[in-house]
Amino acid sequence: VFLTCYNRIIGEWMQKQLEGWSNITVSSVHSYLFELSKGFDHDKTQDSKQDFYSKYLPNMMKEFFKIGIQGKFDKLIIDEGQDLIREEYMGLFDSMLANGLANGNWEIYGDFERQAIFAQLSKSEMLDLLKTFGHHSKHLLRINCRNTKEIGEETSLISGFEKPPFLLEYLEGLPVAYHFYRDEAHQKQILNEQLKKITDESFPLNEMAILSPKKFENSCVKSFPGYSIKEIKTANEVSATQKYFGFATVQSYKGMESNYILITDIEDLSSEVAKSLLYVGMSRARYGLILLISEEIQRQYYDILQNKLR
Repeated sequence: VFLTCYNRIIGEWMQKQLEGWSNITVSSVHSYLFELSKGFDHDKTQDSKQDFYSKYLPNMMKEFFKIGIQGKFDKLIIDEGQDLIREEYMGLFDSMLANGLANGNWEIYGDFERQAIFAQLSKSEMLDLLKTFGHHSKHLLRINCRNTKEIGEETSLISGFEKPPFLLEYLEGLPVAYHFYRDEAHQKQILNEQLKKITDESFPLNEMAILSPKKFENSCVKSFPGYSIKEIKTANEVSATQKYFGFATVQSYKGMESNYILITDIEDLSSEVAKSLLYVGMSRARYGLILLISEEIQRQYYDILQNKLR
């Protein structure tokens, strides 16, 4: 069995959950392909090119599976399908699977509404592409099993849905907290106040993540005095013994979850990109969610709130 996904951190997390299962290979697609390529001679000039992982490696490894250099899998389980359903990856999966996608055993899971932040095709184009590889059944997962009712409703509202695209859990939780900042210094002050509340309550630091649409070096957490904030680059950096607040971009944290999420540097609520990133970021929270939003878009927030009150 090959269990795979797009995001490296969620791939590492799944590996930890399935340690000891010798008949299951678990890895993000790109990590798996890169490790596999080490055993083969290939054009090293391609390594630094932008499409090395998205085109060159999938196409090269597809040929190796086709001609039998690499053994095929009996089953594929693919998460984050919305980011992986494109011609290069589908051709690779077809060659990796015994009897191919048309007659083989496979499952693809995906959220095609607002989580397709790395997708190159529209939802309809992805579903049409799947059909070219043979008949498959399609099912909807309708129940949101992660978020409290409050977080699910607010996530849907802020990210542009007229009503939630899923059935909400009945679990009641904390209201989503919104804080508006004037400038970066004010945002740092608010962040400091929120982190102080958390540390004063002896809150386990591994149960919270700070997310931003911006990279660490461009976000408000850079050079942040008073508290240790470390960028999470691997799943192993989140542990019960950690002495720092973990930070990640919304993009890199896709697929993961945390009991409490704090999102900084929110400067747009209207563009489709911003709505997708907010949907991904906000839906990572299980029980508590804090948003730091620029005062420049406070009017946008109140307009959204009016829709909720109608």
